[in-house]
Amino acid sequence: MYLEGLSKSQKLPKEKGKHFDLVHCGKFADLVKLFEPANHPLTDKPIAGEFFLKDQINLTGMQVSFGTMPAGAAVPFNHKHRHNEELYIFIGGDGQIQIDGHTFSVHEGTAVRVSPEGKRSWRNTGSTNLNYIVIQAKENSLGKDIEDGKPCHSQPKWE
Repeated sequence: MYLEGLSKSQKLPKEKGKHFDLVHCGKFADLVKLFEPANHPLTDKPIAGEFFLKDQINLTGMQVSFGTMPAGAAVPFNHKHRHNEELYIFIGGDGQIQIDGHTFSVHEGTAVRVSPEGKRSWRNTGSTNLNYIVIQAKENSLGKDIEDGKPCHSQPKWE
């Protein structure tokens, strides 16, 4: 489903510090108002409800997008990637994802990893919005040390 006439002029509440960037994107139901078609890598037509965070919070090692797809809508093309795997996390609604011609049902709590070469598309088969988060990062870039975090030996001071 394509939407016409969307604007990227809306300013989002942001905060920035030496080691962080924060943006308040709002509710999933309102994401369609935030979509910036110039940022979409595969088409110059706006796709309903896809909102990319890369430029909003200066991501440097992954791409993250929030998506909300209205009932009956579908991505009208398959796509794959050159280098990046994707993780689709479905957080509301009912739909289907198709990977290399195999179709799977998705709903709140479904997580799907797709390798770069996997041809993928998805659609909303339910009567409410299909809400999801997509995280994209270079395949095989995660280090073997799963314990990347380290203690700072300080306690948080809540206001």
